Formats: sequence, structure tokens, C-alpha cells
Amino acid sequence: MIERPKIAVITFLGSLDDHDAAWSLAAVDAEPQLVWHGESKLPKGTAAVVLPGGFSYGDYLRGGAIARFAPIMEAVTEFAAAGGWCSASATAFRFSVRPGCFRACSSETPRSPSFAAT
Repeated sequence: MIERPKIAVITFLGSLDDHDAAWSLAAVDAEPQLVWHGESKLPKGTAAVVLPGGFSYGDYLRGGAIARFAPIMEAVTEFAAAGGWCSASATAFRFSVRPGCFRACSSETPRSPSFAAT
């Protein structure tokens, strides 16, 4: 039996596409792990990270500002810097490349070769 890869799907306040991302990952036989932005660690055995967009209140909750100070982003940054595969879509991509939010992909450091925008 092949082990299903664990994919962390980060959930922020106002996230809308996190459950869609989890459903899509399960449909291709991955094991999605919803991770609240207040957590400080990724689940053990995480194979990839998805930062879904689609904030349900537009940008009123300022997803980028929330992500900038979210404890989970330190773990995501470390994961990407170590060569872990990360994907960000829509609003999440916009804030993921802002300096200081997701340092592995910011303009302050070289881009992670394992980062994908969807």
C-alpha cells in the first residue's frame, strides 16, 4: 500500500478556499491537513504546504497583515527554505511574496526553487 502524502493547508481568518484545496488534495489521494494560522508547527511528515487564497471578506481582514504575524508562517518559511514544496494561490500569492511575510519567497532573499504560484 502506498502512503498518501500529507499536505498542510494553512487556514487564516476569513479563508474561503482552504476547504476547497483540502477537497482537491483528497481527490488526488493526498492526505490534506488543515492547519490554523495560530499553530507554530507543521504536522509531522508534511510533504508540501498550500496557502489558499479566496478571503471571504475580500481584503478587509487584510490577509497579508494577518499572515505577516501568524506563528505558522515561521514554520512554513523554514519548510520552504529547506527545499519543501509550497504553493500559493490568488490573495495568498500576493501576500506570500511580500517582504517579511514569507521570507523564503520575499524580495529580500533568493526565491525558493520549490515555490509555485497557482
